[in-house]
Amino acid sequence: DSNTIVQLHTIEEPCPPCPIYYPNDVDISMKISSTILLKLIEKQIIEEKYIIRQFCLTDTRECESKTIYQYEYLLPLCNNDEYENEQCIPTVLIQNLFDFMGYISKRSNQNRYITVHCGNGGPSCSIFCMSLILLDQLKNEHSIDIFQSVRALQRQRPAMINSFAQYEYFYEIILKFLDESFTLTHVQSSQSLNNSVYDNNQENVNL
Repeated sequence: DSNTIVQLHTIEEPCPPCPIYYPNDVDISMKISSTILLKLIEKQIIEEKYIIRQFCLTDTRECESKTIYQYEYLLPLCNNDEYENEQCIPTVLIQNLFDFMGYISKRSNQNRYITVHCGNGGPSCSIFCMSLILLDQLKNEHSIDIFQSVRALQRQRPAMINSFAQYEYFYEIILKFLDESFTLTHVQSSQSLNNSVYDNNQENVNL
């Protein structure tokens, strides 16, 4: 049961592009099924980098409704989502990705699941999900093991993280996070950051 959705893009959009599955104008409703209506309550564009939408999903038969938040990341997360020749190169937009994840965390910290999708469910989803897992692990446990974290994710989704460029990106994003969050003295004196602790039961991200 997820009420947080993340939509990602690439430089080379897939053909056909991801279909629009939601109303894009405020106060407009879309009929999902014979008894399910999806209404756009609020839409916020942040610096032309991402869009935050708030929807109301209503079951007219049961007279029940729930709020759904959708976060659309407008900047490309990698150059494409095709696996041929391993040309799925992450773009260098780490700071924007930090800000985007911050908006999501503010509203989803009480929710168990986040649904992530892109054009074909490829590398963009891999990069985002793994980045989110690693940053959460670092902030909550004060330790990190990128290699074991990637292996754990691949046991659930074998096709995820399929190039060295993607793997290298995770080291860059963690180093950037540490650079902005801690002083060098703090990092060097923290014994926990030198330990390898990882919980394989990472279940907060859906594909």
